[in-house]
Amino acid sequence: MWRPLLILAAALAFVVLQVSDLPTASASPNCQFVLGFKAIHDAMPDVVGDCLVDEHHNPTNGDGLQETSGKNGAGGLMVWRKADNWTAYTDGYRTWINGPNGLQQRLNTERFTWENDGSAPPAPTATCTPTPTPTTSNAAPAQACCKICTTGKACGNGCISRAYTCHQPPGCACDSN
Repeated sequence: MWRPLLILAAALAFVVLQVSDLPTASASPNCQFVLGFKAIHDAMPDVVGDCLVDEHHNPTNGDGLQETSGKNGAGGLMVWRKADNWTAYTDGYRTWINGPNGLQQRLNTERFTWENDGSAPPAPTATCTPTPTPTTSNAAPAQACCKICTTGKACGNGCISRAYTCHQPPGCACDSN
């Protein structure tokens, strides 16, 4: 009667030891962000999270890559695109790219008009048709919006989460309210 229980206990102990040896998505104490990756991390550390590995390069296209823990441990990826010299972070759904207008956010299915990566298929651009704001005769004419922020808030020429602090100078993005 005890023999089946001993075999089961030994098998369970073996499984527990094997699972405990699996790698986890925790920050490596020896990795660090440098240059453009450090700039993006320092601008939004709660979104990027901690580094999991040091920067490494894709042997096919030369892009620099660095995996991160992301927000709440969900994972993310820093990317330096060799083809156009832009540095970006993605959580798999959204991308924050450090371009000519500073750090801007877009969906991964979109491209900014200034992005030129021939490897990607044409996608909708993250710009919008300017919407003039009515003015009174005494007021100066309002500036047209280059982007309407519906889920976040305006920050420079792009949109960011309402939970973040904008560090860009005033731009052409507008809140939807």
